[in-house]
Amino acid sequence: MPTTPNGLVYPALSDAPNGPGAVQALAESIEAKYPLGPWTAYTPALTASGTNPTLGTAAVQLGRYRESSGLVLCQGKIVFGSAGVAAGAGNYRVGLPVPANIAAWADRRIGHATIYQVSSGNQAEPFATLDAAGGGFFTLAYLTALPASNAIPVGAAAPWAWAVGDTLWWNVAYEPA
Repeated sequence: MPTTPNGLVYPALSDAPNGPGAVQALAESIEAKYPLGPWTAYTPALTASGTNPTLGTAAVQLGRYRESSGLVLCQGKIVFGSAGVAAGAGNYRVGLPVPANIAAWADRRIGHATIYQVSSGNQAEPFATLDAAGGGFFTLAYLTALPASNAIPVGAAAPWAWAVGDTLWWNVAYEPA
């Protein structure tokens, strides 16, 4: 099979028809050229600009990431526990598994999240941005109306006072430092 200038294979017009074989060859050449590393687990930290929150008993802090070709993909979930929960004070920050390239991406959106309040059933869909103060974490903000002049940071009291069972999920992609 011939290859592109980037080394990806494709079937020539003169090749015998073999759709599955051609797709397999292309997939194998993409994996060889742009390998995706395996998912690696990490424990994401939830901190705040003032007093850090206390996640409490039986809290969940799950994260996973993979790094490939100058890109980090990261997914995670934090659930406030069943007892001993304190929301803390200030705007929340979520720890990243690999430091980000702040020079290239400070204050830019790198992904999205879903936050859920158990007691009311309310949820919001904030966006994630790298904070210019450091490449080891991201912050979340949400819009209350469109068009909006300012995004409201997610924190100890916004969009609600965080309590037992409240949950944060995210998906972000960014350039590593």
